Amino acid sequence: NGTALRSEVPTPSMCEGSSDLRGLGRHEFAWHFAAGIALWSFLEYVLHRFVFHLVVDTTPAWITVHFLMHGLHHKFPLDRTRLVFPPLPAAILASIIYGVILLVVPFRSAPAIIAGGTLGYVCYDLMHYYLHHGATTSRLPYVRALQRAHTSHHYVNPTSDFGISSKVWDTAFGTLHGPKPSADS
Repeated sequence: NGTALRSEVPTPSMCEGSSDLRGLGRHEFAWHFAAGIALWSFLEYVLHRFVFHLVVDTTPAWITVHFLMHGLHHKFPLDRTRLVFPPLPAAILASIIYGVILLVVPFRSAPAIIAGGTLGYVCYDLMHYYLHHGATTSRLPYVRALQRAHTSHHYVNPTSDFGISSKVWDTAFGTLHGPKPSADS
């Protein structure tokens, strides 16, 4: 009946219940949920590459905002307290993403997509923490490869390896293990 799962994963479970009320069957829910996970994977790459590594302006205000959003994490990548996006900007960004989803997908599908995206985000967050603080001991070759790529992103070339929980989008967009920056860049 799913009661145990619902108590452990409140957001996706609440969205599943909401989808049931909107007439979305279990198979349809599963497909929309999977689409939400895929959407998060894509957003993870796009946000990391084009927002967190964006250099728009060199004014002190922009440099400060950027440093607080993501630069601090690059400056201190092994600091266990600086791995998650700060709560206020995260809430604003999540509200924007959820608002866009509610505007562009059918009303009955939105909760399932949002639930999948939320689970994708939680998995990303857990993976990101693990890549910084435990993946070197992983017995899984794929996880060790993710850890090497993420370490490369931090210490060798911040213009490549933007995917944290997957290498799919780095492979698709040619940013997997990119060239090392030149001395004059």
